[in-house]
Amino acid sequence: MEEKKQKTCFIVCPISDEGSGIRERSDTLLKHLIKPVCEEELNFKVIRIDKLPHSNSITAEIVKNLKEADLVIADTTDNNPNCFYEIGYRAALSKPLILIRNSEKNIPFDVAGTNIIDYKLDNFDAADDFKSKLKETISILDFSSKSESKKIDNSSDETLNKIFNLLLTIDNKVDKFNSNIISEITKNFVSSVDKKNENEVMLQFLKTVLANPKSMQSLITLGKFVKDQEE
Repeated sequence: MEEKKQKTCFIVCPISDEGSGIRERSDTLLKHLIKPVCEEELNFKVIRIDKLPHSNSITAEIVKNLKEADLVIADTTDNNPNCFYEIGYRAALSKPLILIRNSEKNIPFDVAGTNIIDYKLDNFDAADDFKSKLKETISILDFSSKSESKKIDNSSDETLNKIFNLLLTIDNKVDKFNSNIISEITKNFVSSVDKKNENEVMLQFLKTVLANPKSMQSLITLGKFVKDQEE
């Protein structure tokens, strides 16, 4: 009898430097709220990129897990641009995705119709409520192989990696780069890519950007920031 493959759960969250408040929060969230539900109760293999040994570039490994994981749980706390990019990428694939957020933080972008599970790390009752809601949400997701995801060919994927790598260089301090724009550009772009070479893929990307004037302004801001950092 064939052994049932263990499902994987990839965690998207702000990580920051060792010893920072952001890292401590993400570590506490992982250890005390996510793992008890996903690993101990539901038998998922929980993966966070900084705790995963690999030989690939971090960008390639993140994209690989966003594409292949059975479930992605994404923490939107702090409005981290990289996290929003990863959320947009995963959402475009139409695969199981759960958004979570520290209840003390405001939501800055339009999440109409999107369910976000709030958490608190300093309240036992709130922690129990979060774990109960997380388990319930996972239980109603469709993990069947029949659920279709949008395909991205290899050349398109390489270009997406380049865009993703650029976003990773921005760093968390660039709060003026609109996270909502990143998510929307990514979602629309990934869902529409069907080209065969890099030039055509980039053309499709630019068409997506030009469809939203605000996104063009955001890219100009990004370009100026990157140029300043290089000088």
